Formats: sequence, C-alpha cells, structure tokens
Amino acid sequence: MAIRLAVYTLLLFASWEFNLLGLPDAVDWSRCEPRSGYLGTESHLILYRLQRADIPALHPLFSEAPHGPRPYRSQFGAQGIALSAACRLTATDPARFAPPAASAFALLTALVVAGVFAAAHRDLGPPAGDVACVLAAFSPVFVKFAPSLYWVPFLLLAPFALVWVFGPRATTAGRRAVLVAGVGMAVYCKALCGYEYITTVILAPLAAAWFHQHRAGESPGRKVRAAAALVAAGLAGFALALGTHVAQIEAVFDEDGVAVIRERAVGRTTGGVGTELPGVDSAGDTRLGFAAKCFREYFGQRVLSTPAALGRWAKDVPLLGVVTAAAAFVVVAWGWRQRLSRDAGALAGGLVIALAGGVSWQVLAVNHMCVHRHLNLIVFAVPFLPLAFVAAGYAVTVVGRRVGVVLLGSLPLLMAGNLAHSAALARAGDVDQRHAETAIAGRLTGPPAVDDPRAAGAVDRVGPAAAVAPALLVEWGLFDANTGGPADPNAVVVSGWAVSGWRSTARPSARVVAVCGGKVVACRVQWYRRPDLDALAGKPMHRAGFVAVIPSAELVPGERVRVFVLSASDPTCVTEVPVP
Repeated sequence: MAIRLAVYTLLLFASWEFNLLGLPDAVDWSRCEPRSGYLGTESHLILYRLQRADIPALHPLFSEAPHGPRPYRSQFGAQGIALSAACRLTATDPARFAPPAASAFALLTALVVAGVFAAAHRDLGPPAGDVACVLAAFSPVFVKFAPSLYWVPFLLLAPFALVWVFGPRATTAGRRAVLVAGVGMAVYCKALCGYEYITTVILAPLAAAWFHQHRAGESPGRKVRAAAALVAAGLAGFALALGTHVAQIEAVFDEDGVAVIRERAVGRTTGGVGTELPGVDSAGDTRLGFAAKCFREYFGQRVLSTPAALGRWAKDVPLLGVVTAAAAFVVVAWGWRQRLSRDAGALAGGLVIALAGGVSWQVLAVNHMCVHRHLNLIVFAVPFLPLAFVAAGYAVTVVGRRVGVVLLGSLPLLMAGNLAHSAALARAGDVDQRHAETAIAGRLTGPPAVDDPRAAGAVDRVGPAAAVAPALLVEWGLFDANTGGPADPNAVVVSGWAVSGWRSTARPSARVVAVCGGKVVACRVQWYRRPDLDALAGKPMHRAGFVAVIPSAELVPGERVRVFVLSASDPTCVTEVPVP
C-alpha cells in the first residue's frame, strides 16, 4: 500500500500540476498543453491577500471590484491568512511565493486521492486502485482544480478520505470517536476556507462509512447511527466555522457578522438569481425552469478526456456517461447480489450516496449552481468520481488482475510521449507563425488582396490588459502577483477564434497575426478550446480559440490594431477579421 501510495501520488501530481497528458484544463476556455507555474482557478483572491502586509493577521480575502479589491466578507479565508503568514515568514515576494504554494496544493490533492486509491487496492485487491489512478489522471476536473490556491481541493476531499482510509481500523468506541472528531475538524477547516459545496463535503463521509460497514455485514441500525454521528460531526464543524467567521467580521470590521453571512447565504440559496451574480440572464425562463436547465448542463460537461495531441481522435466522456456507467454497476450489483461478493454492494451503495451528496449542493445552493457553471463540476468529484473510478477498477477484475499494472506502467510512457509530441508541435507552431508573419508583411507592402473564405475567424473582445478581469489575467498568465494587476497594463489583449477548414488538428489549423501602424507586431498567442466552437463544428476543436497579447511597446499611438487569420498549411490563404 505504501509503494502504491507513492506511485499514485507522483503520477497524479504529474498529470494535475503539469498537465503532462495534455488534457483540456477547464470547462469553458481550456488549454491543452503541458504547463508549469499554474496558480489555479480563482487564485487572484489569494494573490490580493498576499500583497497586503498592512492589515490585521486575521483579515479575510479580497475580491475584485470596479474600483479595486475589496474585503471578501463571504468567508473566513483561512487559506489566504495561512499563505500570507507563510509568505511573510519566508520573506518572499508574492510572485515567487505563489507558484510553489500552488504546486504544494496540487501535491496534497494528489496525496489525498492517492490515499483513497491505495486503500481501495488494500480492501478490494488489484486492479481496483491501479485502474482508478489511471482514470483519475485523465480527469480534467482535477487538472483545473488541484493547484488552486483558493479552492484547496485536498480539504474538499479530506472528510471522505479520512473515513475511507481509516474506517476499517475504527474497531473500538474510542477509535470511532477519534475518527468522527477528525471528520468534524476536517469540515471545520474546509468551511474556514469557504462554504461552497459544504453539503457535499458533509455527506461525502457517509459513502465511505457505508462501504466499510456493508462489507463487514453490519446491521442497518449501526449504519444509521454511524451516518448520524458523521453528519452531526460535519454540522458541528460547519457551525464552529460560522461562529469563527462571525467573530472575525465583528473584530476586524466592527459589523454584524450574522447579518453579513445571512445575506450571502440567501443570495446563494433562496434569493433571486441576480443576487448571487448580478447580470445573469435567465432568458425568460421561470426560476425552476432555469435551474433545471443549468442542472442538466452539468451532465454534459467532460469528466474524462484523452490527450488533445491526438487531434481528431481525441475524445471526451461527459459526466452523464460516468453516471450511466455507475448506474449500470449499481443495477448489476443489486440484481446479482446473491451471486456477487459484498464488495459490489458496498461500492454500489457508496456510489449512490456520493452522487446524492454532489446533487445536494446543486439543489440547496441553487443560485450558486446556476451562475457558477464553470466551477461547480467539482461537486461530482467529491467523492463520486473517485468512487466511480474505483468501481471501474473493481469491474475490470473480470478481465484480469494484472491489467491495472499494465495500464499504470504505460502512464509515464504516455506522459513522456505527449510531452515530446507537444514540444514538437510547439516548434512546428513557431515555424507556422513566422511564415504567417512573413506572408502578412508581404501583403501589407503589395497590392490589395482579396480575403480567402477558407481562413475564418472573429475577434470577440479587444482592450487594454488593465480592463481584463483578474480571474482571466491569472488564467492567461498576465497577472503580476506583486502589484495585483497586469504586468503590462497598457498591453492590448485580443480574444477570438481562428480556423482553416474546420479541421480538428493536433496543432492550430490557422495562425493569427496582428498589425499596428502598418507593420507586423510581435505578440504572444495562446490557443484554447471553446465549447461554442465545439458545438458549431460538432467535434473537439482543441486549438481554435485564441488570446493574443500585444505588448504596449509594440503599439503605435493613434493607430488601430488589425488582425489577420491565415491557414497554417497555406499562408497565402488570408482573411482580415474586423476588430471592434
């Protein structure tokens, strides 16, 4: 188990921190290249906090606002408080402190999930843990969330992991009391870092308790008592966090802490949709109809992906696919319960409870669910997805017990191959870009040319980096953690899409060239996968959306920016796209 724990941790860390498998790394706009130094989604809230050494030690986080960061009273902000203290103690500036901190969070997340899979291997035998680890390495959900300084996903999973890993050893009343207390403290720590998904976090340990108790043949009464104790511990941890948060607000801001928390709770649950995030358009739907539409959308989001470097052979598995497979497992386990071991029934019950825990947040925090569709997929990873991966590994037992070792051994080879292939694609892309820039330079000095419809594209947004939302600045690598804004505020950021032939290719089918003042200007272009283009093309378009950043030094005062789209295979195939 110790060896597998180490191996699983390293493989999951390599995938989630560096994206060595080249998976789409977000629900909406997603990159697919290996990466380094990624700070994680929503981490600007923590970066704002790291800059402020002039505030009380227990001051909460800061959120973005039209006139600069403002105190984020919606939560205690323990992750920001702890990281800020560590940053000051190490005398490190935020820009150098944040990347290793994000790596540490990714490592802790990998360790917690690896512990779950190693314990599954201990309890169920091979290849349950091995197959689960391989599947989790291909999960874009963790690629997006694992390094996040804000979401601290290892704390989201901690209450479940504690019961899953240590449940079999809680054989005496004293040990059970210690385990239940540990769950309560884990929920307390998570709630201090944010109340999002708290119902899922509280209910998740019930799935692990059911698994162990059903395997052991315990009576329904003991299962109910164990579930009640775990829920009570989780609620106690939640209540203690609320009390700590109220005391913080009253001490730091001299405000009514209960009223502040109540206002945010109403906004996320029973209030109008706009109270959670102003400006959300429900498109004329009734409240229930809009909520149902948002809820259904989650089941179309991807939870497993193959490397984007596969081009047209790259595939995605939506949440609905995993839920359907899990439902089939549950039906088989129930229908053949007299023939199968109790392990199947234990896993089946755990899957049902885990999925119900994820759905609980979607229902009880309905407004949060509706307006955070780029985030809430994580509720199904705490702990439904890990359990579904374990169930898949258990089902693979009928194929052979060594298949897991083979898959596990092939994972580092696939990572190394994808890394080499991605480097080759990047070099080829640099050549394509130089050819494209040369072609545009010739077009500017030659006679007027006619646009070629085979190269298509559009500019969705253009403006100075200072006007870009901080969350996007972090995602696009433009956020300066030392100043709390873009490193080059006057740089022009152009976002849009560009394709040639609507082909799903391993590298961009089109290139983007910017012109200002009658000359080609140097700019950094990042390529993304966009769900709207996927829907339009009817297939994954991994590198069709783009973000181009033109440094302020390249701009010519008084001159507008022009954008050209060129076919990567034929630079003479050019279209100039309108720039707002």
